[in-house]
Amino acid sequence: MGDADRAMNEPEAAKTVGGIQVIPAEDVASIEEVITIDPDCYELDLNHRRIEKLENFEPLTRIERLFLRWNLIKKIENLSSLKTLIELELYDNQITKIENLDDLTELEVLDISFNRLTKIENLDKLVKLEKVYFVSNRITQIENL
Repeated sequence: MGDADRAMNEPEAAKTVGGIQVIPAEDVASIEEVITIDPDCYELDLNHRRIEKLENFEPLTRIERLFLRWNLIKKIENLSSLKTLIELELYDNQITKIENLDDLTELEVLDISFNRLTKIENLDKLVKLEKVYFVSNRITQIENL
């Protein structure tokens, strides 16, 4: 087997792009493993990981973008330590209430589409918020937007 054939059959390894280490999502077993690998990462992609609870993000002191699409998250919680977060994607989870985002004062983009929301609320502290996405929810009430 030649080098080209071997490279095609081996899993994609972590590589550096623009000075940032990029770890393919399929190579990451858990949130804790990512934080152990690179707690100084600016962007973290945990899409389609079957995550049920948001926890153990405290070591991520520089994180700017957090992607949690297609998981099993029911409640927004334990994100208050992510003070540098600019973009949060919670698309396609099982979230029923917008809550516990008050400390994310740098947040500019929030995508909470395809969840189970009926009410838009608790966003008044997010003064830098420029884009919000609520596509395919069952919203009947809007407050403090």
